[in-house]
Amino acid sequence: MSALTDTDQILATSSPPPLAAEGITVDLGGVRVLDRVSFEAGPGCLMGVVGPNGAGKSTLFNVIVGLLPASEGRILIHGRRIEDSRGIVAYVPQHEKVNWRLRMKAWDVVMLGRTRRIGWLRRPRRADREAVESALRQADMWERRSSLVGELSGGQRQRVFVARALAQGADILLLDEAFSGVDIASQEALVSVLHDLRDQGRTIMLSSHDVSHVAHYCDECLCLNSHICACGAPQDVLTPEVMREMYGPYGAAPVHGSGFDGHHR
Repeated sequence: MSALTDTDQILATSSPPPLAAEGITVDLGGVRVLDRVSFEAGPGCLMGVVGPNGAGKSTLFNVIVGLLPASEGRILIHGRRIEDSRGIVAYVPQHEKVNWRLRMKAWDVVMLGRTRRIGWLRRPRRADREAVESALRQADMWERRSSLVGELSGGQRQRVFVARALAQGADILLLDEAFSGVDIASQEALVSVLHDLRDQGRTIMLSSHDVSHVAHYCDECLCLNSHICACGAPQDVLTPEVMREMYGPYGAAPVHGSGFDGHHR
């Protein structure tokens, strides 16, 4: 790899991050769900978002994709407003929030990611079909492209949704409780796909109530309980003090001493 020139270094440091939250505050029904949340997620980063149930993880994702307005603050995507960044961010919802009775094949679900480019009631073009094939292959789901999504395992369904995000052309992926109801083998397969996408330069945020998942699989960890308790490398922020701030004195135990040896890269 050639050395960066002075100009390259200046451009690299001056470019806005793919995702930035600035003072995000959300009040719902008179309750403050998020309180002045600020952070940045850089390119080629897998960031885990951890916190107890009701900490605001799903709310934060809904604000990032523009499904929920913030009471205060703003989200910037590559330095631009959400309204000017359609298609750049893709959201993979929680497993249990999807109607799996729909009789759609994996190929059809992934093709939905091309809707904005194709337009309603228009037939997919060659470029669309190629994008879907590429996305399914990247998600390691090409061999199951003709399977009904209702017949796939939980991990395979998640990878189909990741493929849909890739077909969409998104370079920022949000996965909400991606490991919920997914067996260990499927978790490992999904993590492998996410690590490949991260290494291609995509920005990925993965929410989880399971701290051990984030500790072992993610590069950075955003610890959330309405406000940000800490944000940084898992080995730096998953301390007893931060765990108590997130979960209280009788909450989840710290991951240190339980086999955690730093984030995998």
